[in-house]
Amino acid sequence: MNLSISLLMLVGVVAFLWYLRRTRKQHQREAQVIREIRNHIQANSDIAKVVGAYRDLSDRLDTHDEFLKNAATILASVALLAGALSTLYQLKATLQASKDQLELTRTSQLAGRFQSAIEEIGNESPTVRTGGIVELEQISREEPSEYHNIVIDILSSHVRSETTKAAEQAAEHKMQTWPSENVRAALVVIGRRNPKGEDHEPDLRGIQ
Repeated sequence: MNLSISLLMLVGVVAFLWYLRRTRKQHQREAQVIREIRNHIQANSDIAKVVGAYRDLSDRLDTHDEFLKNAATILASVALLAGALSTLYQLKATLQASKDQLELTRTSQLAGRFQSAIEEIGNESPTVRTGGIVELEQISREEPSEYHNIVIDILSSHVRSETTKAAEQAAEHKMQTWPSENVRAALVVIGRRNPKGEDHEPDLRGIQ
């Protein structure tokens, strides 16, 4: 983008230099015509020739004025276009910076939520543990490429750990136990996941 602006400015400078050269030549031609008029007046009193020479000078002056207007219009257009491109480039850079900042904020917030959900799964309260499981599922859906596999691995590990503890307690007290609320919640999340993009199956071996 900076190169485009520089090229436009270079074109403007070249056009201006060309204009100065053209103007200098025009002035030289006008001076020549004036000298010719003076020579006509001095050498010949024929009014018709003098008037013709004057009209020729007037026509050239009109052409020169039109050229000045066109040159000024071109230079103004080049400057306006360069300014517009510069503004567009700055706007694009500002929008990109804002987009990058928003993405950074979003990534940071997801990481914070993920950490909090992991802590909730280890909480003593079954309700809090279930809430952490639900939050992990939501995070994996919002950013599947980053969190899906790791969330499924965490939930699978949680299910294995909780069912092993429950089985040991049942054997010790010689009683039958049922999966806890948070284990059922984890199994529901694993069961309704979208397996697309997974690099391995959930490890639920040894569940009793």
